[in-house]
Amino acid sequence: MNCNDIFIYGAGTLSPWGLGMAESARSASSGKLCFEQRNERAVGALPKSAEEMVGQLRQSSSAFEELDRTALLAIVASREALKQSGWGGDLPVGVNIGSSRGATALFEESYGSYLTEGRVPPLTSPLTTLGNISSCVAQDLSGSKVAADIVFSHSITCSTALHAIGNAIAWIKSGMSKRFLAGAAEAPLTPFTFAQMDALRIYSPYEATEMPCRPCATQISGNTFVLGEGAAIFAIGNGEERGKPLCKIKGLGFNFEETPSATGMTSTGKAFQRAMAQALDDVTPDLVIMHAAGTKLGDEAELHAVREVCGDVPCTTTKWMIGHSFGASGALGLAYALFLLTDLPPEAPFAQRFRRATNLPNRILINAAGFGGNVACVVIERA
Repeated sequence: MNCNDIFIYGAGTLSPWGLGMAESARSASSGKLCFEQRNERAVGALPKSAEEMVGQLRQSSSAFEELDRTALLAIVASREALKQSGWGGDLPVGVNIGSSRGATALFEESYGSYLTEGRVPPLTSPLTTLGNISSCVAQDLSGSKVAADIVFSHSITCSTALHAIGNAIAWIKSGMSKRFLAGAAEAPLTPFTFAQMDALRIYSPYEATEMPCRPCATQISGNTFVLGEGAAIFAIGNGEERGKPLCKIKGLGFNFEETPSATGMTSTGKAFQRAMAQALDDVTPDLVIMHAAGTKLGDEAELHAVREVCGDVPCTTTKWMIGHSFGASGALGLAYALFLLTDLPPEAPFAQRFRRATNLPNRILINAAGFGGNVACVVIERA
């Protein structure tokens, strides 16, 4: 699906790679493993620089003190994306920030209060709705003298971020909006979330220092999923915007398949094949950033689909460096693609079936997939 004159003018990130696009690009380009050990698990957590920024934001205003961590990550990343875009108050901005789990920590804390005390804090309801994330970002825009017009959130499991970007593009192309801040945020490093991953029996047995997430590794028989956190937000507009864009969004693809289980996917990755073909629209990518979360069957299905649609194309993934941030993972994959327009990806030493890129890519395909059988793909090109 060709997007025609849709561009990214700014990007903001907050992840285990670091605070902001510059620090993140340095970490990603070096192939740094950004994991730490918590309660006998490897996790992709924010480093000190990013953690300090989140703390400063929380303390900067009473309005931020009670917000869930997910909303704070979204605000930090959105501020960077808006600043980089150079957009002013001449036009309103649409906001679509997605999240798979939403206000994870705050919800767990509030429910814990209900179980022990029979009541919850007064603001539990407004601060744990999924729409609160985008609303908080929209409220924060006033500090930059930019007004929001349409503001909404959604959750489509782990492909949430790329769906948000596709939705923003649809609004822009329809003429109903001129510009959007779109992406996703996720802060799921919480006890109940870990318990859910343990119940699925997908968590990596390796410690943080042992390269815990190993997607598509031939020598590993089990799952090596590692949970991470982060946010990535993009300032998206049409060719009428001032300033030099970071990249052009060339294509979008979406698909859904009937799955063999609540968490599984068909062995040939049918939804991946159809979504990638739609996004590419008969062009060939120079590089594919796979979803590849470290789940054995899911990785195998996606790799099969990539080979069917793209042939022996160079591939990589973000998960072996920063883990899987659920709904934000596709957005961090897109941020990684922006880094790789100017720098070759580091080699994932465990993934013998990933052919490493030897030339700078001009066209990159980014994949994301989620529970329930949905897949989303975005293709970017050098502007």
